[in-house]
Amino acid sequence: MKRFLIGLRTEKIDIQTLSLFLYYKNANIDVVLVVDELKKDVDCGVFPKVSINKSTLTELGLYVELENLGWLCGDFGLYLMTLEYPNYEGYWLIEDDAFVFSENLLFYLEQPLLKKLDLCAKSFWEAHNGWPWKESAEQYFNISIAKKMLFSMVYVSKLFCLDALKKRIEYVEIYSKNNLPEFLNDESFLANFSQNYTTLRMDELYSKDDLENFNFTTNGNLYFISPNFVNIKQGFYHPIIISTNSQDCNDRMIHILKKQKKLGRYYKNLLVNKINGNLKKTISGFQPRVLVCVVYKGSSNIHDLVKLIKKRWADCIILNLLKSEISFESVDSLKVETIESGLNMIEKAYPNYDGVWVIDEKCQIVLDTNQSLVKQLEVPERKKINFGYIEVGTSINSIFAYYINFDYFEKNGFITNTATNLDCFYEKSFLSLIND
Repeated sequence: MKRFLIGLRTEKIDIQTLSLFLYYKNANIDVVLVVDELKKDVDCGVFPKVSINKSTLTELGLYVELENLGWLCGDFGLYLMTLEYPNYEGYWLIEDDAFVFSENLLFYLEQPLLKKLDLCAKSFWEAHNGWPWKESAEQYFNISIAKKMLFSMVYVSKLFCLDALKKRIEYVEIYSKNNLPEFLNDESFLANFSQNYTTLRMDELYSKDDLENFNFTTNGNLYFISPNFVNIKQGFYHPIIISTNSQDCNDRMIHILKKQKKLGRYYKNLLVNKINGNLKKTISGFQPRVLVCVVYKGSSNIHDLVKLIKKRWADCIILNLLKSEISFESVDSLKVETIESGLNMIEKAYPNYDGVWVIDEKCQIVLDTNQSLVKQLEVPERKKINFGYIEVGTSINSIFAYYINFDYFEKNGFITNTATNLDCFYEKSFLSLIND
């Protein structure tokens, strides 16, 4: 009997999904498609399928009315694999944009079993403030600092998975009755449930070289794999594209590029034109990238403001209108005579941003920690507002924070009386003035 089963996590059947399925099958490894069918049925033909659907999840006590439940909860796929294919000691769940290569793949992926591990993933970290599931995980598991993990490729033992299933069913029931702060996703649930089990990071089980090409989708890397699976270095890869001259390949490339947080307007135009001639339709789905420029005029508040902006995961730069120096670790500071001259410099030196906020040093951010500052800053870009302002403070003591799209700025400049009021796009102002 083979000791482990691979579940290929997907929501569609295309050339890449089938190529990966056959790759593992040809390596003498048992593999099954784990398919998200919460929104639509997927025809898998003769290929074996574990279906994540409302009926099955409801019967198990796992279903919750959430829009992205299939994406949030990959662990549900592990539970269903274990229940439908119980004759294995362990289970790998591998996303259809991830890949693992070794000349002896069966033995390579058997390493967690040889070490008698319950859970193995690339990394385990302490959750940072602002991570959406931090508060819920700490509350539910009664821990001081929640853990998180990368879920693109993960191994679980059968016993661990069945224990986690019982706890997950219990959690869903409690969540449904008490409305806990945020429904725990796959990584926040399994990483914190595993505290009394045997776990290892992949770089403790494999070499660091084997993990160097295994990254978050959003970090800007994309690995192209030959459909013949040749000339590949041993290790784990994510995110990947199986290179074929097909629309499937183009669609997947666009899908990944839309998630790449490092891609601003210049690179979007460059890459999308190569992939797809319909630029407007394709680029509309890309995540905006927005920069914050804090204007320095001598206030000591700038230190707290910049520190908070960086802590909330937003990109920041200082426009220094004074002759005196000011510096921060990992934050650029530009000496400029005017805001507009500073924006001209930034537009040329930092082409990878769609737009910029210009915020006075006397501003402070008053935003709930459960809300993303980055998403708040992106609102004008998402709403197609090229140039707008928010009045901060009262009419007696007020300043203005401006947002301007760089394409608009190039054509029209920074003429403040042409900006439109943005107040209607915010439920409450996330900016206020410090008390001098």
